[in-house]
Amino acid sequence: MLKIKSSISAFFILLIISAFVNSNGSIDRITDLLAQYHQNFPQEKIHVHVDRGHYMAGDTVYFRAYVANAESNALADTSKILYIDLINEADGTVNSFNYPLNGGLSSGSFELSDSLMSGKYTLTAYTGWMRNFAADFFSKTSINIVGINNNPVKSASSGKEHLYNIQFFPEGGQLVEQQSSVIGFKVINGNGVGENISGSVLDNSENVITTFNAVSAGIGRFTLKPLSGHTYKAVIKTRNGEVKTLPLPKAAASGYTLAANQSKSEITITVRKSGQALSDAVSILAQAANKLITLKQLKLIDNVAEVKLPLQDFPNGITQITLFDQLAEPVAERLVFVKKKNQLRLRLSQLDKATQEMTLEVTDELSNPVSGEFSIAITEPGSPAEDDDRPSILADLFLTSDLKDHIENPNHYINSDEPSASVLIDNLMLTQTWQRFKWKDLISGNNPKIIYPVEQVQTLAGTLSLKDGTPVKEGKVLLTSYGSAGFGLNTRTDDKGRFIFKLPTLTGVQQFKLIGSTDKGSTNVGIALDELKPAGDKTSSGRLVIDTTTDGSTGNGNDKLSAAQQRLPKNQQLKEVLVQSKKISLKEKALQPSANLNGPGNADQVITYKDLDNCPNLDQCLQGKLVGVFFRTVRDPITKIERRLAFSSSGMNKPMMIVLDGVPILGNDASINSIPAGDVQTIEVLRSGAKLIAYGMEASGGVLLITTKRGGIDYNQAGDSQKQVSGLLSITYNGYHKSRDFYTDNRNKKTNRTILWKPTIRTDEDGKAIISLKNRIDVKKINVIIEGISSEGQIGYLQQQQTL
Repeated sequence: MLKIKSSISAFFILLIISAFVNSNGSIDRITDLLAQYHQNFPQEKIHVHVDRGHYMAGDTVYFRAYVANAESNALADTSKILYIDLINEADGTVNSFNYPLNGGLSSGSFELSDSLMSGKYTLTAYTGWMRNFAADFFSKTSINIVGINNNPVKSASSGKEHLYNIQFFPEGGQLVEQQSSVIGFKVINGNGVGENISGSVLDNSENVITTFNAVSAGIGRFTLKPLSGHTYKAVIKTRNGEVKTLPLPKAAASGYTLAANQSKSEITITVRKSGQALSDAVSILAQAANKLITLKQLKLIDNVAEVKLPLQDFPNGITQITLFDQLAEPVAERLVFVKKKNQLRLRLSQLDKATQEMTLEVTDELSNPVSGEFSIAITEPGSPAEDDDRPSILADLFLTSDLKDHIENPNHYINSDEPSASVLIDNLMLTQTWQRFKWKDLISGNNPKIIYPVEQVQTLAGTLSLKDGTPVKEGKVLLTSYGSAGFGLNTRTDDKGRFIFKLPTLTGVQQFKLIGSTDKGSTNVGIALDELKPAGDKTSSGRLVIDTTTDGSTGNGNDKLSAAQQRLPKNQQLKEVLVQSKKISLKEKALQPSANLNGPGNADQVITYKDLDNCPNLDQCLQGKLVGVFFRTVRDPITKIERRLAFSSSGMNKPMMIVLDGVPILGNDASINSIPAGDVQTIEVLRSGAKLIAYGMEASGGVLLITTKRGGIDYNQAGDSQKQVSGLLSITYNGYHKSRDFYTDNRNKKTNRTILWKPTIRTDEDGKAIISLKNRIDVKKINVIIEGISSEGQIGYLQQQQTL
């Protein structure tokens, strides 16, 4: 019997050792997965500094955006395009803009339409890469706009103030019987605003166990030790005297609790287990910005374990602390906020009235001078609470960018050095959960699907497919841009029918035409573009507008103003003019969109789409139809690429220039067969010297002017004249928004005007920069906000008021 007992004991010891080893192996796998996630999915954070918080319809909003690496807070030189959406919180309408990013910085402006209604608007900023992850982590800045109804912006009221969303958050994630736990709570009224309340906790015998109060934004805490066989409820009294009764979360009979308490030098983590006493091996893992901060293995003694983590190991901002059980399963979680005093010190001298200059001095915590990038806004004092909803750069990068929920007055948590601020922010951490990823998804390999690559240049991408949806492999796609930025590009599709054009730098509205065909020249294909719509938008088409008709029109012509015209300020809208004209021929109508520099149809020969019926390749159809023009295959001696080129009998053996929709097609794209015959509306032949002068020496061999189909013509002599031409797509592309330079008019006496906006300030090696006001100002007080980042990722923020 003794031998049997000894064998059983040895067996269980081996099981415990095996469990401990397996736990180590599993937790190591989790840290490896976290490291891979951190490497494969780097996170960007954005802060947008705007010149002020209140505007009038018709004003200009000036901004500087800082795009930072989430791990180091240094400026991120990865994404090169910034998107900003202006969203009306009342109806969700969106205006979207995009700007170039250079070294993680972008400065610009946009104009507020003079037809905007009064209300609260949200400025949402993001990069294309950030769209692969939750939109909750985009940068959001609220501004108030007084619009055409001329009503001052007031706090939103939905008439549902008496409706409440009340939530309870046990520390670590759950209540466990016989274990004392802190419970955070949050009370939000029907307007979405936190409301301070008072309340008490009662057990199932109506005994009062404890009382509690919310003193900031409807958030607070209390402590409860649930007993076996007991249930608990909270009785809450609102500010208007209403009484609400809600059950508290049910306590589990067994499980883990996790508590975190922060002092000036360390964070103490306490783990307790309720239930059968086992010497479980558990792990505490702390991570921030998807990077491992620390990993500690703990053995529970009498079902309790404690570990002290030095604050010096933690970065500024939010860290997620997770408890893993002996099987490496996440069983409890807690967010902590660390605020170190190692950020930049900004000092601004008093305005010198004689020189109209101020000196900015920037140092680190050791008073060493710091060179960095900064922006400054000087405004005339207005509403004292105007900046409450605009997070500072500290609040954005350290707090709001890692939390899913809206945070009321985030600056108070960050900027305040009062002892109570640390309690308030810990209460906030109790009522939040980490959302950038879920451990179960990480462990199971359910990683984000990357749809939007890191954008280095402006691009246009899409898919070429047959009518049955089959992707076209090795298909041809030709892009032409007509207007002020005329150019042509050519590419082929990959095995999935995908194509992408890397565009030159484009500003303002551009008009593109895409022509698609199979490798054999068939244009019986469809083109679908990737559309980057504003985040969460339901009302706007974003960067691309696809014409619904082949002539580029967007309707039936009965609207008094086009959509683009309606967006103009009223003083820029054109009145409708009725023009009567004689009936024109089909040939004249086909030539109307021609970009011929000599005038449409002013050519040596013109043929139209009617001459190209059942045409497989242009050179085959045009051979013999064009007077004095012949085609031959030319092999490039360097690239070995063969092209079918057109030659004029009077062109001295020089290939004819091909101009597609006003854009010269050069190089290897100049082959006549790169243009599908079914997409051609007219071809104009220029051979004589007088007609070639406008095209320069490059056209000495002659010119073929090809205009593609635009619609508005019954190409088939029957059917819908507005039918989209197969293989052809016309689009409006919004390039970088044209920004204005800041200008202040001292004659404008409206309240809260911007006196100075300077988005690009760089301190020198001595940490100094001179800030000059170009115009003398006639106010007695000014508000100043300065924000910025050093090259090492240290953050600087200064808000002060000066009396002049």
